[in-house]
Amino acid sequence: MTATEQGGAVLIIGYGNTLRGDDGLGLLAAERLMGLELPAGVRVMARHQLALELAEDIANAGVVIFLDARAGSPPGQIDYTELEPARGKPGPLEHHVEPGVLLAAAEAIYGATPRAFLLTVRSDSFEPGAPLSEAGEASLPELVERALRLAREHAA
Repeated sequence: MTATEQGGAVLIIGYGNTLRGDDGLGLLAAERLMGLELPAGVRVMARHQLALELAEDIANAGVVIFLDARAGSPPGQIDYTELEPARGKPGPLEHHVEPGVLLAAAEAIYGATPRAFLLTVRSDSFEPGAPLSEAGEASLPELVERALRLAREHAA
């Protein structure tokens, strides 16, 4: 079943570890989005990591927007990617999974494949105990704005 057939809402999932510098940017962006007035049908989740338990929420959405940070240059740059379900299976003891694996799980278990996007902030600051870098701090409002704009475009 495609997102159009589902007619579902927009789900934003921000994830990351706030105890490791810029790794927490996705989670922090989700928390900021929760404090805003969102369009009808937009739901936000903030998670420390992605887990297979999210497959049902993903399957029930029409569109999913993932927010994350990754190592890369130039720090603060935000990348936009449209995602497809991953092919292959996660290991039996896998606790942290990638967005494509979650899409594949939603498809395999619930027969639903929502349209999905990933907004990723590039960074070089992931040290344990480190605060957000200057580039990470500067990119946070733009990450929130881009996620909100994307959600508005796809909200029912």
